[in-house]
Amino acid sequence: MKTDERNLLLSTDSAEAVALFDRSVEHYLKFHADTMTLAGRAVAADPGFVMGHCLKAYLLLMAANPANRAQIDATLASARKGAANITPRERLHLAAADAWHRGALDETFRCWRQILDAHPTDLLAFRICDTIWFRHGQTQPILEQADRVAPQWSADLPGYDCAQTIWAFAHAPNARSMRHWSAIRPTTSRITSRRTSWIPTAAHARAATGSAVRWSTGHSATT
Repeated sequence: MKTDERNLLLSTDSAEAVALFDRSVEHYLKFHADTMTLAGRAVAADPGFVMGHCLKAYLLLMAANPANRAQIDATLASARKGAANITPRERLHLAAADAWHRGALDETFRCWRQILDAHPTDLLAFRICDTIWFRHGQTQPILEQADRVAPQWSADLPGYDCAQTIWAFAHAPNARSMRHWSAIRPTTSRITSRRTSWIPTAAHARAATGSAVRWSTGHSATT
């Protein structure tokens, strides 16, 4: 048993698989083109690594391409083979991917909610749930989730900058003032200096100026 960058348990004994998984999650958040390649390398390092297979299934499902069905079937089958002794969080990820593949998105969202209630620093669940809500035009659940999950993060956690932009994006449709831009300005400054490929998300986050909790500083910022 290993842990990811945020100390969440991963059912693998392969340090290489964990490092590749952490990197693939980060690259998914930052829109890098090599995310699937990294996920593939993670499961190659440990073919029984369930979370690696779940990530691959999520990426294939997000493509919404019927041609991926056979590959998704195979990926989920590989995940199930290694599922005998996985953690409850990992089991929920597998159930979420399986339900999504069956077209039962309500069940998928319930699984992600359970994950985030118990493990709010699960960055993969935080981001993918936000993304799929957005695809279905559900801005209110995105907002409620962001305000529920984001205060559980602290600046010392890897991926904190990504979590900030998820929160900021959630508040963009509810913007009324520029007060909240200060909450994410340090993050976008770091993003710019690193020249990463997710600048459009950071730019969109500049619009996050609505009435909400300034969770990054722990202070109220209502209008």
